[in-house]
Amino acid sequence: MIIDEEDYLPIVVLTADATLESRRAALQGGATDFITKPFDHVEALARVRNLLDARHLHVQLQRHNERLEDAVRERTADLRRAIDRLQLADHDLRLAQEETIHRLSLATDFRDDETSRHIERMSRYCAILAARAGKDARDCELLRLASKLHDIGKLGIPDAILRKPGRLTPEEFEIIKEHPKIGHQILHGSNSELARVGAMLAWTHMRRSTAPATPAACAARRYRSRVASPRSPTSSTPSPPTASTAVRSPLTKRSASCATAAAPTSKQTSST
Repeated sequence: MIIDEEDYLPIVVLTADATLESRRAALQGGATDFITKPFDHVEALARVRNLLDARHLHVQLQRHNERLEDAVRERTADLRRAIDRLQLADHDLRLAQEETIHRLSLATDFRDDETSRHIERMSRYCAILAARAGKDARDCELLRLASKLHDIGKLGIPDAILRKPGRLTPEEFEIIKEHPKIGHQILHGSNSELARVGAMLAWTHMRRSTAPATPAACAARRYRSRVASPRSPTSSTPSPPTASTAVRSPLTKRSASCATAAAPTSKQTSST
């Protein structure tokens, strides 16, 4: 009979050969105990009883380990199923989030005589440019979604100005230039990374890339990095950048020349 290594089967050798070589051969062959003849019956029974007790404990321990392994396999299967459900829920949540953002951006466009194709085209351009800039897939997708909210501040512009068919007056133009600030006020203060990036894009999307470096532009760059970085729910939301905050704040190497730049004028502000 072949005994499995995991099984514990005690073997007692009962022999009249009491030589050292015989004892060694028995023990090396797998014997648990060695009794020579003539033997004492009480001693032999005690040895056998002790070996049977050890065997019983071994079997109990082995069965307990098997039950633990079964429980671990069952819990692991439950965990896999829970992970699958979470992944499915996360996928559904992302779809719902994207759909909500898309519908919200459409609400803005319906007030500005634009179409959903403009929103989709512009957001895809943002993702392509982010990829060209070396951003990973997650950041590209984040910018694609958040960029759809860049004009959400137009919800706060009166229809008489936003939908005016003719040329805007200087006063009306100043009002419509407030939509980046309104968009930031709508989106800022959220714990959602998507909303934080959307707030940054809403605030800064009207600055022309050819505009001269100003303290406000430098502050906007710092503001983008602060808003996009993770923060705790109790931390305060950074205020929109201004020329004064740009001068007071430490400057990065990229915007070191902004410390002495003049504050932006209405000529430096881009049109809608």
